[in-house]
Amino acid sequence: LDVEPVPAAAAALLAPAAVNGGSGGGSAAEAAAHVEACLAAGDLAGAHAACMAAGGALSALGLLMALSGRLGPDAMGATATQFAAATFPPGSALSSAAQVLARNSEAIFQSAAADSGAALLGAWRRNLVAMVASGAEPVAVGTLGDRLWDTRGDLEGAHLCYVLAGAAPERFSP
Repeated sequence: LDVEPVPAAAAALLAPAAVNGGSGGGSAAEAAAHVEACLAAGDLAGAHAACMAAGGALSALGLLMALSGRLGPDAMGATATQFAAATFPPGSALSSAAQVLARNSEAIFQSAAADSGAALLGAWRRNLVAMVASGAEPVAVGTLGDRLWDTRGDLEGAHLCYVLAGAAPERFSP
């Protein structure tokens, strides 16, 4: 993959401190943390390898995405949405990454609506890293900024999203 990695300083600032929604040190949680760390460092090949090595749900995602990709973008988006909802906690960085990789970024915000975006915005830094590292469209990154601004009044977080989306530091959407 030809992906520009996240600068080391940004990755260190935004890297996850703990596994999304996890509270224990189980192997699935450790594998998810490793995948998220690879995404934060811009290492998509490492994230892919970690998913495949982990087995279980994380490696199943690779197979589902490959099969769904052969069926077309609609099937891939629907599969990613169902898989992410069944596998990852709502608002988690891995859920966001799965949606972005399936080119279904709008599902990130649809699933966040269930809890008014509390989980997504509570882990916005990890979600931002996952979205950017996974190749999110600028509008998705800008929408995260808008949610931060509107819901939490977090102007600094919103402006970081806008800058990473390539926009001027003002509201992304009218």
